[in-house]
Amino acid sequence: ELSLPVVATWRLAAAYQMAGQPEVAEQLVKNLDTSVDEYQELFYTYGSTLRDEAMILETLCLLKQMDRALPIVQEVSRVLCTKRYLSTQTTAFALIAMARYAGITKLDDKWGFRYTWNYDPPRLVSESAPMVQLPLPITDDTSGVVTIVNKMDMPLFARLILEGTPPAGREKAAENGMKIKVRYTTPKGDTLDIAKLEQGTDVVAEVTVTHTGSDYHQYHELALTTIMPSGWEIRNQRMESLSATVNSNFKFQDIRDDRVHTYFDLSRGKSRTYRFLMNASYIGRFYLPMVNVEAMYDATINARQPGRWIEVVKPGSDR
Repeated sequence: ELSLPVVATWRLAAAYQMAGQPEVAEQLVKNLDTSVDEYQELFYTYGSTLRDEAMILETLCLLKQMDRALPIVQEVSRVLCTKRYLSTQTTAFALIAMARYAGITKLDDKWGFRYTWNYDPPRLVSESAPMVQLPLPITDDTSGVVTIVNKMDMPLFARLILEGTPPAGREKAAENGMKIKVRYTTPKGDTLDIAKLEQGTDVVAEVTVTHTGSDYHQYHELALTTIMPSGWEIRNQRMESLSATVNSNFKFQDIRDDRVHTYFDLSRGKSRTYRFLMNASYIGRFYLPMVNVEAMYDATINARQPGRWIEVVKPGSDR
């Protein structure tokens, strides 16, 4: 007797269907549950509730069981349209399943809708493809109001996607399941004021990350991004004997010209401290970007410290 997890059975049925054995596929899912318990993985299979629902939806589409597929289509579409963070794997499976559903759903030769943006005159959109994407220009006087009127009998799913980068100096600190603390010191460990440094000064950025969340006993696949101001240069501890800044408690570290990416796991209530040695090499006023850490497969788990302006002056200048 077959004993597999529900979602694995759905995937097996999809495999049988694509292998040309629809009778076996239909028998496997005849009375199989389509519901999925709420969960989210940060590693291992990187699974989630939505990803598994998308796998079930794809199988139902392959079997042409559209009545059973419709409630899942509505749920997948609803989640895709929310502000919930979705990993790349979850998003990919959801879009694949929705595309398969759209590909076998009967559409009129033309479908359309009417929309208004920022109180501009209404515009009518008529399409034959199952999806359309429209850019909405944003200006200083944009009110941000969008209105959509469905001109069809079938459901229309709308999603508003917003992207942007805050201006330098206007980032906001955050602590969502993690806490981050950044301290700047001399190589000997003395606290250093980095607002104005003499050219040639060595600086150690000491970054401490703490797991303060309650949903996960351990965070997996955390990514810490430490970006340096353009007037500083990173002294690569791999190429110098710098025991004071050697970091070993990470899974991988990528040292680039202007930043260091550090990847690690972290247990609940525990902290990790990483030190990065830099040198104030060039005279001028520069922006020190924010320091950010987040879970790679659930970016709602994050912490960041805002950036600020710093200055490098000639040796001997008044400070």
